[in-house]
Amino acid sequence: MKNLVHLSPKAVPAAVVTAGALLSILAAVFPHFDSAYRLVALPMFSGLAGYGFYGVLAGLWNSEAVRRAGIRMLALHLAAVLMLRLFFSESSAIGLLSLLPVLLALGLLKLWPEALRVSDPVNHGDNR
Repeated sequence: MKNLVHLSPKAVPAAVVTAGALLSILAAVFPHFDSAYRLVALPMFSGLAGYGFYGVLAGLWNSEAVRRAGIRMLALHLAAVLMLRLFFSESSAIGLLSLLPVLLALGLLKLWPEALRVSDPVNHGDNR
């Protein structure tokens, strides 16, 4: 029963970006009085930008480190959204929901120099 399904290496980053985009949109929907909902733009676009940055990074460098970082980013974002939506008021949750994806994307910056070096098609022997 081992190795029943062989996934493409690009499947994990694509799933992380898709799930992250959906999570960013759902996290930005707040109830408005009793009968309607409103979509707050700042948490939604900051989340979409964070996962867009991850998508670019995964496109440049397809490695196990990038896949692990994406799964970690999605798990932390999901846990924080659940905690903020359950335990905080709407006014305080909007600011934190806007800041969190940006901070998670900044955590990916440590992978950026290696991704640029690996994706460079020209081998610069003296430029390391």
